[in-house]
Amino acid sequence: MTPFLTIVFFGTLLWFGWEVSRFIFRENRIEHLSGLAALIGLSLYTFCTNVVGIVLRSTDAFYIVALGSLVLAVLLAVGRRRAWFGPEPALVWGSTRWGIAALCFALFLAISVGYISLRHPVDGAIMRAPTAVTIAQGNVPPVQIFNPSEPLRYHYAPDLLAAATAKVTGMSIFPAYDLQRAIFSGGLFLLAFALVLMFFPGGYAVAFWGALAMLYAGSLSFLNIFSGVSGLYAVYLGNQEVAAPFKFISDIIIGGNFTLPTINAVVTLHWGAMAFALLLLAAYIYMYLLRSHGSDIRRVLVFVVGGLVLALQALVAEPYFAVFCAALVVVPLGVYVGTRAWARTKKILVTSALLLLIAVPVAYVQGGLLYAAVAQILHLHSDIIANEAVMFTSADDNLSLFKLGTPLTLYDGTQVYNLHFLADFVLLLVLLVPALVFLFRRQFEWAVLMASLVLMCFLTPFVVDSDYWVQGIVMVRFFNPINMLAGLVIGVFLGYLYSHARDRWHRVAIAAIGFVLIAQGLFTHAVWATLGYPPGGPLNPDAALLAPRGSMVADAYRWVKDHTLANSLFFIVNGELECGNSGAPNCLFIYNTGRMAPTYQHQGVGGDSSVETSSPEKADLFRATSMTCDVAALRELGFSYLFVHERWPVGLEKKCLIHKPELVYKNQEGERFVRIYKLP
Repeated sequence: MTPFLTIVFFGTLLWFGWEVSRFIFRENRIEHLSGLAALIGLSLYTFCTNVVGIVLRSTDAFYIVALGSLVLAVLLAVGRRRAWFGPEPALVWGSTRWGIAALCFALFLAISVGYISLRHPVDGAIMRAPTAVTIAQGNVPPVQIFNPSEPLRYHYAPDLLAAATAKVTGMSIFPAYDLQRAIFSGGLFLLAFALVLMFFPGGYAVAFWGALAMLYAGSLSFLNIFSGVSGLYAVYLGNQEVAAPFKFISDIIIGGNFTLPTINAVVTLHWGAMAFALLLLAAYIYMYLLRSHGSDIRRVLVFVVGGLVLALQALVAEPYFAVFCAALVVVPLGVYVGTRAWARTKKILVTSALLLLIAVPVAYVQGGLLYAAVAQILHLHSDIIANEAVMFTSADDNLSLFKLGTPLTLYDGTQVYNLHFLADFVLLLVLLVPALVFLFRRQFEWAVLMASLVLMCFLTPFVVDSDYWVQGIVMVRFFNPINMLAGLVIGVFLGYLYSHARDRWHRVAIAAIGFVLIAQGLFTHAVWATLGYPPGGPLNPDAALLAPRGSMVADAYRWVKDHTLANSLFFIVNGELECGNSGAPNCLFIYNTGRMAPTYQHQGVGGDSSVETSSPEKADLFRATSMTCDVAALRELGFSYLFVHERWPVGLEKKCLIHKPELVYKNQEGERFVRIYKLP
């Protein structure tokens, strides 16, 4: 049943995105609609699910929004066929040959990214996959799973979509993430293809190569292949000993680790595929608004969709939300300075202002990190207490979250701006300068937008510092979209030069430069698609997190899912580090049941992996109760059940039995056992 429901669910969202895009953009080209359908369908579903979930406080939101999407798609399709909205052009290929080629490559990309993701271990950090499992089981709107008394102040949109997918289709949470990455990756490629054609009508070859460079543009780390070949020659033909002869593979893929091809980011970053897709979709909508005219309902809806897409970015990757909002201010200023055309600048200024008027208030109230961060940083509300580890904030007024300065090291003491940094960026920067000059001469407004996005992503880490070491991680994230944005511009430039080259040798030279540009990304994609990521790993490594069917512990987990409420809290001792330092406390229990077993603290991420908490008093009470099993304290912490297993401290269960909890489940298999008690 799960495969059928998966097809129906994603088919509904894609059809919804198709019909909405066809209506509001008046678009009838198949290759353009395909990318828009994927990104708009999934993005609007995620946004609406979050809003409806906040109102209903139930997973019913997953089904209601999906049903609403289906109804709206049907109405738009029927209305078009009956000419309710006036005459509509028939579907066509912009270019049959190039359109089919782009669609086939996008399909290949989606399948390969999904396959690579399936072989890549899920991001098990506490705010991510473990939280998504609880969202699927009823943690709506989401609360912190290690401290359910506090709302989840985090960018949880990818986890919400994965949770909705798992709930509606019945699949595990792990392939739900993989499908999400797959669809966003394919849609991202098609949207880049369509975006270039907006400015170069009929330039299908230019658009295709631009989209390829957007996906694969990398650094000079590909040159490590030469040292790798010499090392392999020495080992296999020269009978010499060489330490780590295959290390060159990771050196090519990772490089200096400051900027990576987009293909790397959509697979390795938990939020990468959605964040990059939303960034490019916002750029597409903004450019469409600047190039279109009129004031009918369709244009109003484009503004609304654009504002909601940008707001959703704040629930995925706040740095990119901030960068794009800043770009909306820079573009009209840049156009006026460059052209002195006030009439044109006024339209751009109004367009930017309207998008910001929609996006910023919505982003502020939709939940997640932004509202709590602003409120706490500016001391707007004294009652907002945030998890300092997630918020990167503190009650200490002497510490600055942001300040002018250049952080020279990351949290682990690694030097940021060194030769590796230069090697990572030198290829992109050398090619980007002439590419931007070309774009400024031909499509000035698009060039201003792309240049402002690239420059803000690149320069922000140079001028913004913080008194919090963890901000080093956040600053590096600004570098992530540079390859996508710069690669798209450079790809368009090289594609245009190639298609207008005067002779074969010019084309050979341009093709060689293009190959060097995308070599790292192509190599990464080829290695991961054939060997897996990490290479040689099992097909589905996340399956190890689920209890084997028919086992004693699987039966216990099944009982919990079938006989307890979604908001029931379980008291478990000595299961905190099952999934590593940065994993959720009692993560195996959470993955298998969707219920929360909070410890009111968790092991942090980063250099020191210190213990973190958003409620020190409750964390202290939990630690004390873990030794005494005081029922009054357990009730104060919100626990309803005891989940006793063989790793409990000797004698603790007897202390709990003094208070006469009700034994509701027991099972044993050799030395392993599970006993579940309901607290009085």
